[in-house]
Order: sequence, then C-alpha cells, then structure tokens
Amino acid sequence: MLQLRSLAKRVLPRPARLAARQAYYLGNRFRCPICGSNVRVLYDAGIDVPILRELDVKGSFRKEDTCPVCWTHARTRLIHAYLEREIDWSKPPAPKHVLHFAPEIDISLFLRGKAGEYVASDLEPERYPEIEGIVQADITALPWPSESFDIVVCNHVLEHVPEDGLAMAELSRVLRPGGTAILQVPFARQLDATVEDFDVPSDAERLRRFGQEDHVRIYGRDYVDRLSRAGFQVEVFDPEKAWGVAEVARLRLESGENIFLAKKK
Repeated sequence: MLQLRSLAKRVLPRPARLAARQAYYLGNRFRCPICGSNVRVLYDAGIDVPILRELDVKGSFRKEDTCPVCWTHARTRLIHAYLEREIDWSKPPAPKHVLHFAPEIDISLFLRGKAGEYVASDLEPERYPEIEGIVQADITALPWPSESFDIVVCNHVLEHVPEDGLAMAELSRVLRPGGTAILQVPFARQLDATVEDFDVPSDAERLRRFGQEDHVRIYGRDYVDRLSRAGFQVEVFDPEKAWGVAEVARLRLESGENIFLAKKK
C-alpha cells in the first residue's frame, strides 16, 4: 500500500490523487472541513503511548482524526481555522508577510492565497516535495533580518529542538512589533514544568518518555513563561469559547486544545 501511494504521488498531480481518494473513501460518517470530502473512515493520528494519556497531552494521539483524502488532522485543522476566521487579512499591515516553518500543505496553500509575501522554511526541505520554494533554514539561526514578518506559523516544531530557547528568540527577532507567532507544541495540562532530556539513549526510550521517537520534551504549564523569556507576550486562544463546543466538534478539533499566540512586545 505504501509503495502504491508513493508511486501515485510521483505520477499523479495532487488534484487527481484527491479525487481518486474521495471516490475510494466515499461515505457519510464524516465530512472533512478542509477538502470537503464525505468519507466512511478517519485514521488515528499520532502514536498511542501511555505517557500521553497519563499527562493529558493535547496535540498528540487522537482516534479517528486524520482525513484519508487530504491527510489533514486536528492540529492542522485548528491552525487553518484560526487563520481563516481570526486574521483580518485586509487590516493594516496589509499585505502581510508570513513565515511558515515546517509547512503543512493545506495551510501553505491557504497562506499563499492570502499573504503579500509567503515564505516556507524547514531544516530539511526535501521532506515537502509538493511545496515549492522552501527555504532551508535552522530555526535556531534564521537567515532573515530582524522584524521581517507580520505572522509566523510554527506548528509542532519546538518539541524537536534541543535549544528551543534559541529557536524562540529567533522567531521573536524576525517578528515585527505587533506581529503574531502561532507556536503550537504538545502541551501537558497535568505538568507544572516542562519535562525534557537531551541525552536519552534510544528512540524507544524517547517514545516512552516523550510520546515520539524524535521529541526531546513534553511542555508543561511553564510553556508561557518560556515564551515570555524569549521576548513574547503570550495570549491563549480557546476555540471552544470563541467558536462554541458544537463548532469545535464539527471541525473535528481536539477538545481542550488551545492556541498559543506569541505577540511581539
């Protein structure tokens, strides 16, 4: 199945692949708010690890979450919905300059249609074959001048970065005064302080302790303090309060997952 999927990705353009998957997965159990597909199944997202359940980690494992047509899941749908509903793209400063780190394709397509200047970036651009023009960059040493962007989107990246304080400081540096960085991470509401360890000897142990083989921490309630030390003023956006519990359920977002908005002081 993986080999067929890889071959189709190389041979068929994305619209044709989406159309084929819409036909294959057609059903009436779920409707994807991103691609509009009516499907009979959703796939689980993430890895079901005991530590994620014990600490009530938001933005991690979720059953019946991923659309089989466009492959978006709750944490992508959450940011897409926020950008679509809560950002006034005509309000000054307009047009807006946007940096999108580790770009999700559906968020990338939306931002390209809205931003005056859109920059996608990652340490390993080859991981995103469907997104053109990705700038290779280390998030702890960004190549852009200070105050280059009005909006930064960095969705579930910092938990991979040992020197996350440097990454936060760099994101703050390139953000313009009055700008907003959307900085989502796996967040444990049961933890007062972030748990991290850079010397874990194996992938299996990182999976057990942090919920994924390439994670080095699980953020706790001190995440806001860590962002503040990097120069941000942090606001927490609650989708259930803003849009209603029923709408959050309709969008198939994770109940209780908030958005961390890091504003440039």
